[in-house]
Parts: sequence; C-alpha cells; structure tokens
Amino acid sequence: MIERVTLKMQTYNYLKERIISGEIKPGELYTEQGFAQALNISRTPVREAVLQLAHEDFVTIRPNKGFVVREYTPEEIEQYLQVRTAIEGFCGMYAADMAGSDKWEKLIKELEGYLSDEYKMTTSAASPKDFMENDTKFHMAIVSFSGNEQMLKIMTDMRSRIDRVGVKSLGMDGRMYNTYREHKEIVKTIKEGNRAEVYKAIEFHFDTCRALMSGGK
Repeated sequence: MIERVTLKMQTYNYLKERIISGEIKPGELYTEQGFAQALNISRTPVREAVLQLAHEDFVTIRPNKGFVVREYTPEEIEQYLQVRTAIEGFCGMYAADMAGSDKWEKLIKELEGYLSDEYKMTTSAASPKDFMENDTKFHMAIVSFSGNEQMLKIMTDMRSRIDRVGVKSLGMDGRMYNTYREHKEIVKTIKEGNRAEVYKAIEFHFDTCRALMSGGK
C-alpha cells in the first residue's frame, strides 16, 4: 500500500530541505503567510510544519511575527559531535570485529560504492548539498550495521540537526576531497579489522569537522 503524503508533510519536507541547504537563512524572519502564498496553499499546513520544525529545534517561533532558523551554539555543535564520535566509533569497531562475515562483505561493498560516488563528486561540479546526502548514507550505513535501533534513532536526529552546518563547511576549498580521504581511511581500517585504528580514524574525521565548524578555532 502506498502511503499518501499529507500537504503538511510535503510543506515540512520543503522547509526542512531549504533550511539544511541554507536557502532559508538563520537570523532572518519568515512568515507562515509568506510561504503559504509562495506555495499557493493555505496557512494551516505551513503552520503545522513550522510547529513540527520548532519541536525538532530547527526554528524558533516569534509570536505574532513569524519564525527564524535556529543558530546552534558552539557548545551545542560540540555536544553533537561528541555523541556522533561515541556512537560511530563504537559502530565502526563493531564492524571491524565482524571482518570476514557475509554481512561485513556487504557493508564494505556499500561503503566503497559511496566512496566511488564521493570521488566522482570531488572531480565534478557537485554541490555541497549533494555531497552531504552521500555523506549521510556513508555514516548511516556504519551505524545501521550495528543493528542497534536506539543508536540509529539518535543518529538520524543528530544528522538532520547538524547537516546545515556541515553543508556550509563542505563548501570550503578542498573540504569535499578531504572528507573523501577521511572516509577512505575509515573504510581501510574497517577492512583491516583493526578496531583501535577504526576509532582513531573516526575521531580524526570529527576532530576535523569540529575545527571547520568552529571556524578553525
């Protein structure tokens, strides 16, 4: 059975995608009426979508005025990256421990496919948003491999919150290629079955992300 996507969910997805891409900018005031007119729909689905985005901490509602995209503090970004390092580091080590199994072979094939796509993007005019979509698949594949549904839920929430900042950092000169190289090192250590080196590779990757997201500080 094909589930019908409601107008509210279509509006929610529309707004969320543009928040992550940066088209809807932090610090600027937006109105429900403005988006209702732009999308040629009533205010109700826009209001419902904005309420959900506020609940998920993407936007802050200004009563009787509109809403603004949330700016994440350096402390919040640091906390997100700490959680990601802990979860993905564990999942990466688990994948290394499973080296040689049929399930592990499938993971390696999947990750190498994402690496191939990333390399192609670094040699083309791919946008940071497109690269981020592939980046998400790469990291979520490692977490999914663990089979831990709670970790997967946390990671799904983390990704959607921090991707807007990540897209911005991927627009910096050379960052997409360096991300590809860091991902390649993660896959290399998983293939070697070296759990300690896997964790180090993942930790290094997020340390680099941290430096870029904080402006190199």
